[in-house]
Amino acid sequence: GIIAAGGLLGLLLGLSLLRWFLTFAGPLWAVFLVAQVAQWRIFGPLTGQALVASSGLRYSPESSLLVFHICTLIAIVTLPVYDMLLKLMHYYYRRSLQMAYFHNGQDVDVSDIVNCAYCPNLLLGACVNDYRKPDEDKLLCDFTLSQLFLGCPRTGFYQTDSQARLGYLMSVSAAAPDTFMLTKFDVLPIRFLLSVLTLRLGDFV
Repeated sequence: GIIAAGGLLGLLLGLSLLRWFLTFAGPLWAVFLVAQVAQWRIFGPLTGQALVASSGLRYSPESSLLVFHICTLIAIVTLPVYDMLLKLMHYYYRRSLQMAYFHNGQDVDVSDIVNCAYCPNLLLGACVNDYRKPDEDKLLCDFTLSQLFLGCPRTGFYQTDSQARLGYLMSVSAAAPDTFMLTKFDVLPIRFLLSVLTLRLGDFV
């Protein structure tokens, strides 16, 4: 009810607000529906309960097969945009940085910075998670981003793509919650929640 009311309020106040409301509400709805289907499938053969609401689909072998086919179809349809779904919070965070620090919220290409004589050399600090060589013990490693090169001793250094956007580099650099959570609480439940709730602010390479 709260999510539905928030969506209606966002629709009344403007499509922009509604879009960002759905950025948060979408993952919550997904977790809720997955939990409901799992509960229905596990306990349905014993209780004969309905799906989601008391007036919903009652459990039976036929209805179970129907729900399985629907879930499989949804998984296939969303597969092409799966990477984007995992980055919802990253996109929201990136847009917030653009609106706060860029003129009129307009992002710029790295090539524009390189060709601007008035722009200093930008050095942005970041962190590499879940990548290490066999002879290394530390999970995390410092990573440097600039308009010319990016990398670290662990990964090597590479030339920055001229089509890369400064807002993207800033959002990766400022994704401190990811590093903090994985540094202090590097356990399976935390990783599961970060992925399921799309709470990762950084990016995958």
